[in-house]
Formats: sequence, structure tokens, C-alpha cells
Amino acid sequence: MALWHVLEHLQDPVRIIGEASKRLKANGVLILAMPNPQSLQFKIFGRRWVHLDSPRHTSLMNPLALSEALHKYGLYLDELTYRDAGSLGWNRFGWVHSLRNLFKNRLLRVVAHCIGRALEVFLAPLERSGCRGAAYTLILRKG
Repeated sequence: MALWHVLEHLQDPVRIIGEASKRLKANGVLILAMPNPQSLQFKIFGRRWVHLDSPRHTSLMNPLALSEALHKYGLYLDELTYRDAGSLGWNRFGWVHSLRNLFKNRLLRVVAHCIGRALEVFLAPLERSGCRGAAYTLILRKG
């Protein structure tokens, strides 16, 4: 079962995950993906980070804290990654659009787009280490 960039749109994502866990058989897998509030981009852009996407995104969660909170539903961490294809794509999107959104002028937005692409390449090694990526994917297994 997958909840791919769904949870950040929900008022009570942990409860929804609990409901999803009821539908999993023993050893079943639940895959979750969402923006990472511990990301390098969030630290740099703060409230201007494009992945905050207020009011559409109502909750962002620390992946390790989320994983721990899900033990009560019998879900255990199988894998946590910031390097899957989807997460890496959100890194690029975050740099480009967070910078572009700082400007109204069309020319400055084009320049910001180019700088965002350069930052994405330059900072890729840093974002791919630790928990610094713009998004994460959690793979949980029902015990």
C-alpha cells in the first residue's frame, strides 16, 4: 500500500496511517513519502520554502519521529531514504521554485531558475547525505 505525498495534505495523518495499517496483512508493506521538515532547503528558505505549500500542506513530520509513532499500529521501519528518484526530483523542484518565488520580475525569475538548477547540482552530495533532502520515503512493514 502506498501514500505517496498524501499525508502532508491531511489534518490527522497518523490516524490515517493507523487505518491503513488495519488493511495490511502480517509482513505487509506501507510506503509513505512526504516533504522533509529537516531538509537543508527548509533551513535556508524557512517560511518561503516551496514545499511548505500552505494552505494545501497542513502537516510535515520528522521521518524518524513518525516511524516511532507508528509502532503503536504494528508498523516498523524497513527503510528510510532521501535518495529515491521521487525525492531527488523534489530536491531540484525545491531549489528552483523556492528561488523563483522570491521574485516578481520575469527576468529575475529566469535568473533564479538557473541559479536553482546550479544549486541543485552543487548541493546534491550534501542533500543526499544525512536527512537533508527535500523529501523522504519511508518503507514500513507490519509486524
